[in-house]
Amino acid sequence: MIANRSIKQTETARNINPVIITVILSLLVIIPQYVLGIIIKLRQNIEPIDKFFTFIDKKNLSFLLIIYATALTLILAYIFARKILKRNNLSLGLVDENKIINYGKGILLGFFFLTIVVLILKVTGFAEIRKNPAGFNIKIFLLFVPAWMLQGFEEEFLLRAILMNQMSAFGKIGLAIIANSLIFSILHLGNAGISVMSFINIFLLGLVFSLIFYLKGSIYMAGATHSIWNMTMANIYGITVSGNKSVGVTYFTTNLKGPDLISGGGFGVEGSIITTIVLGILLIILSRKAKKKSCGS
Repeated sequence: MIANRSIKQTETARNINPVIITVILSLLVIIPQYVLGIIIKLRQNIEPIDKFFTFIDKKNLSFLLIIYATALTLILAYIFARKILKRNNLSLGLVDENKIINYGKGILLGFFFLTIVVLILKVTGFAEIRKNPAGFNIKIFLLFVPAWMLQGFEEEFLLRAILMNQMSAFGKIGLAIIANSLIFSILHLGNAGISVMSFINIFLLGLVFSLIFYLKGSIYMAGATHSIWNMTMANIYGITVSGNKSVGVTYFTTNLKGPDLISGGGFGVEGSIITTIVLGILLIILSRKAKKKSCGS
């Protein structure tokens, strides 16, 4: 595989052992969780905060705070990349003349392929989908949209923009794609309902996001695909996201049934063999595009 423009720019950065970078990035993920814990503890004694969010229940508010806390990780990671790794915005995949178009493509891709998985499960009788009888709170949903946009972008920025490009610039691109995707899977090991199949599927998802990032040389399409994949599960179909139960603000409710191998079990559809097949097809398409890119065609 040949280096794209963001990888070429990364070759001028400071060469630090990827293991050290991985540890530092992991710490940057943990720090906001401690900050969030303090905020939630203080919130118990600050009534104005609850009064301000009168239209949202505590469960949804806590979930939103967890997602929005990734903003701190994103800021710290950006400072680390710029000041310590000496990376510029191009090497971080932040420079893209077609960022809006590519972000839009990511939205369509994430929604389309997740919907294909859900529809296959419905047609084969392993999922029941109906309109949420509790209704759809548009106010709370509009708070979730930027939250998921932020969360997906943050994970792609850390794993693809920083880690994958750093590995690619000072090693082999193919190995970097596999390694960062494996790390992506490992980060989900503590999630509820994790299984061998869900671990494999998260790895495949990592490969998908990595190849999109490699092909575009920017973070926008990969970030959007990741964000909308998660948001579609949680707030459109009401499905567990990587073991994290739906918070109820969803247009549809989906009841997955049948053996865990097909339904995904407690991990959600990301643990289903149907997802494996769909992601496999997508990977074949992306791999062929990457091969053409490497051949210069």
